Amino acid sequence: MSKSKGNIVTQEEISKKYGIDTARLFLMFVSSPDKQMEWTDKGVEGSFRIINKLINLKEKISNESDEKEESKINLTIKEVSENIEKFEYPKSIIAITKAIDSLSEKISKKNYEILLKLMSPFCPHITEELWHALGNKTFISLEKWPEADESKINPELEKQEQQIETAISDINNIIKILESRKELKDKKKVKIFAIPNEVSLYSKAKTQIEKRVNFKVEVSNVQEASKTGKSIKAKPGKPGILIE
Repeated sequence: MSKSKGNIVTQEEISKKYGIDTARLFLMFVSSPDKQMEWTDKGVEGSFRIINKLINLKEKISNESDEKEESKINLTIKEVSENIEKFEYPKSIIAITKAIDSLSEKISKKNYEILLKLMSPFCPHITEELWHALGNKTFISLEKWPEADESKINPELEKQEQQIETAISDINNIIKILESRKELKDKKKVKIFAIPNEVSLYSKAKTQIEKRVNFKVEVSNVQEASKTGKSIKAKPGKPGILIE
């Protein structure tokens, strides 16, 4: 970009439309000492969505946390801290985004405050505002950095979380293919056919999956797939998927 060619994008333009924290988050996400930065409107809008997810998560604050939440928050602290020390800011932002998506249904006040602290180096203005909205009188920028309790990180729960993320990614890829073929219009439901000992896993994540794919979701044992008249198979960590 250059002024002479008239193709620059100023901070003022982004700030007026999205807020300056969006510009900051986007720049931290795409910046790398050994790579050139590529400006994209989609990237800015993606950063704006991440901030809005963080804001909306405030409405999901609950009184208690569970094992899954504690595992996810402590893993996030560990990953973000390690990546910031190595100046790998994009990886830190990805870790925070994954935590926000994972905890979109509920989060304890303590853990929400931890997420705000982890996000504050990237989005100092909105995190400070949210910090005070929770009733805190101090400045988040002066708060002690969170420390991970690695004893609370459960690899099995994280593995299950990754399985859900993989399923969501597979579903969205199928949706894109159907959309490109103009075959999506009459589709109303996503059917997930899992092996018997994984049916419960996908059933518990049903609401989470529905929000991420924007379709109603039905989870069944893969043995039920034969009733569809289609050749649908499933294996550990990889359920069969049908959109109809």
